[in-house]
Amino acid sequence: MQNERKNKVRLVIDTDLGCDSDDALALALACRLHGRGKTQLAAITCATARPAAPAAAAAIAAYYGVRPPIGRLTEKLACDELDYYNRQLADGTTVETEESVALMKRILDEGEAVIAAIGPLTAVARLLQERPQAENLRALYIMAGRFDADRAEWNVLQNVEAARYVFRYAPCPIVVSPFEVGAAIQCGATVTRGPVRQALELYATREGWKSADGAPTRCAWDPVTVLAAIAPEGFTFTPFGTVDVDETGVTRFRSGAGKHRILGCDPTAIRDCIDAIIATEQND
Repeated sequence: MQNERKNKVRLVIDTDLGCDSDDALALALACRLHGRGKTQLAAITCATARPAAPAAAAAIAAYYGVRPPIGRLTEKLACDELDYYNRQLADGTTVETEESVALMKRILDEGEAVIAAIGPLTAVARLLQERPQAENLRALYIMAGRFDADRAEWNVLQNVEAARYVFRYAPCPIVVSPFEVGAAIQCGATVTRGPVRQALELYATREGWKSADGAPTRCAWDPVTVLAAIAPEGFTFTPFGTVDVDETGVTRFRSGAGKHRILGCDPTAIRDCIDAIIATEQND
């Protein structure tokens, strides 16, 4: 038991909750695994300055019986205006918050942690700028980039300079969860009520994203990233190398010396795993 506690991942999720429903799915996944003792959800930090995002994140966590500290970002990005569901999930409530980077620092001051970055890398870049050695940061798991085409991926494109800084200067290992891996997986149909179902429905209403049987689902970019950070044994990884981000946001991987790896997986197995973990239970 003592060894299990020692090896449990202390996890910070840095999320751009609101512009897509896979962030909500990722929070549900982390909360479920926290409740099962598989991880410690040490904090949720917001990667954008959407006003209702902190309260929405707290509402999702509270639904699953988890109450981590919540971080708010002050830097504004153009994508902040894209908000499909945060206001509805927040329902007019407010929540006590800390500034996102200050919260990341506090969590790292308390011990080793992993950051799963599932939005633009603004906060992570500032953390590394202010703490270049990133003491106690075991690893970064980042949903970013694509390696199947010379096209910039969404999270990178929202703050290219931040992404370039993180991949160039992060002193810890980085595992990249790329666009094409999450795009091959749809999940969420097993969530039948609660705030995450509401997020799925609101996003599907605006974007028309549903499964063949009409259930609201979404590509699993962010849940894949969070699952890999907590339970990497279900994934494959390239040998170490280096991810380069050019000035337009296009990512390329160079094998050889470096601290970066690209993850892969069996889409069906990972979909089934995620859907089983987040499935609505009788006591939800």
